[in-house]
Amino acid sequence: SRVSRLANGLIDLGIRTGQRVAVIFSNHPDHIFIFLALAKLGAVWVPVNTHLRGASLGYIIEQSTPRALILDAEFWRYLRPVSAIQKLDTIIIRNSETLKEKPDALDFEVIAEGDAAPPPAVATMNGIRSIFFTSGTTGPPKGAPLTEKMLTTCAAAAGRAADVRAGDVFLLWEPIYHTSGAQMCVLALLEPVKLAIVPRFSASRFWDQMRRYQVTK
Repeated sequence: SRVSRLANGLIDLGIRTGQRVAVIFSNHPDHIFIFLALAKLGAVWVPVNTHLRGASLGYIIEQSTPRALILDAEFWRYLRPVSAIQKLDTIIIRNSETLKEKPDALDFEVIAEGDAAPPPAVATMNGIRSIFFTSGTTGPPKGAPLTEKMLTTCAAAAGRAADVRAGDVFLLWEPIYHTSGAQMCVLALLEPVKLAIVPRFSASRFWDQMRRYQVTK
């Protein structure tokens, strides 16, 4: 229901099948809902590394040419000086009420309250669902497009490698903006498992988190 509401809210804004939407979020359930909502309407999810700043951040926005940008308020201070965002038609901010100066943007919480009915778009397994940018260690980052079939294959392979069992609980500390984190979100749709989502890896809290969430994998 939440995914459909968000998908329909994005459709109401003019987001259509095949259009790219950049997303800057830490690990959070809302990031997964955004990913799935874009997939449901056949749009292209462009997850952005949350550690990028300045020119590196602007480069990703320019290269991906998104139709819209969805971000958490905590990252707005890094986006504000990036000239590339001035060209964007639509900016959607989650928790925008926490910002001292309200930018000219839409509230994520409002967009996420669209119609709960399934969106009219029909996605296909061979359609591009995401563009992941490489780290850029051997040159400028390059956008790697992944189809829905490829994302599903990656998730299924991860499940086999982990010897996934019904009822398993995975600690999701890998960033969702990376393929390793994204494939775990898809795995939870393929297998009867749960994800214990934490914002980031923490060596000091790791074992406490394992015990708290009764993690099995």
